[in-house]
Amino acid sequence: MSLPLSTPEQAYAELAKIFTTRHEHNQTLEIEILPPGFGTLLHDGCSVGITKKVLVGAFVAARRVFFEKQNSTSTKEEMYEDENVLRASEIIILFAAEHATACNWRKRRLIRMLEARNDDTLETLDTELTLTASYLCSPLHRHTKSPTLWQHRLWALRRILSIRELRETPEAIRSLLQSELSIVLRSGELHPRNYYAFSYMRQLHTLLSKTGPETEDITIALLERTVSWCQANTRDISGWMFVLYLLEAIPDRRDVQTRVVGTVVRFALDIGWTGESLWTFVDLAIRNTGVVDAVRCLLDISAGECNGTALPGKSWKAWLGMAEAYWTTVT
Repeated sequence: MSLPLSTPEQAYAELAKIFTTRHEHNQTLEIEILPPGFGTLLHDGCSVGITKKVLVGAFVAARRVFFEKQNSTSTKEEMYEDENVLRASEIIILFAAEHATACNWRKRRLIRMLEARNDDTLETLDTELTLTASYLCSPLHRHTKSPTLWQHRLWALRRILSIRELRETPEAIRSLLQSELSIVLRSGELHPRNYYAFSYMRQLHTLLSKTGPETEDITIALLERTVSWCQANTRDISGWMFVLYLLEAIPDRRDVQTRVVGTVVRFALDIGWTGESLWTFVDLAIRNTGVVDAVRCLLDISAGECNGTALPGKSWKAWLGMAEAYWTTVT
């Protein structure tokens, strides 16, 4: 459905309706900036398209509502219960991903609900997660790589964890980490080298990690999925560094470390990959985990045997050089 919008107030009102519906059904939206000529505001289910001009108008109106409503309400309770301020903050963040004032207002609202122990606090926190997912998983210019939004999501998730006590349930931890990894990988596809996304995932994994075989199994599942993603996004160094983090998180599983590094090297050899990101990962993984023998056996096939445990050099180029020598012998 395409909506003709001629004023900032109309743009704000229609966008506020979409966010209200999203809130009521706890939906994750996919929002895209439309090029000129495709309409002004398109809405179909969870898909939203809006032109930059209309979004600017909606932001101007939302900012006015956000600050005027706060100044006109007599108490803070009234301000935090005002749906207009709530919708305005969402539209402000849609335009300006790093708008700390709007994000902090939403935090203060949630803190008040937590302190009052309202029955719907958990539900409200869940809708906050779907809201941040709407920003982080949409093809928007700055949102997928916004440190403010990633930290806001982590903040909300910490509050949910404190209520649900998911730390005591391995299956719940597994499900949560896999779900969050899906969001991180989607953001990584939309904005390559998304260090903020993978840093968020590292913080969450550290927060939920425990010692024991169950935690190792969860980490291995994340590891295998991320390696597959990195093979499809081979130039993304942020993804490879997250794989390195996961490998170091299971120091007692040398078998898994050897298998993963070996899989990556075989992948690079099979496709003739010479890019820096992958071979930097190989170099660091070997140095940090000590699985040098397995990789040497792959690269030294032409020599007929492994050549010991000495590292070939002090950079990724040394391993690439061995790979190039290998390609020469098999062609």
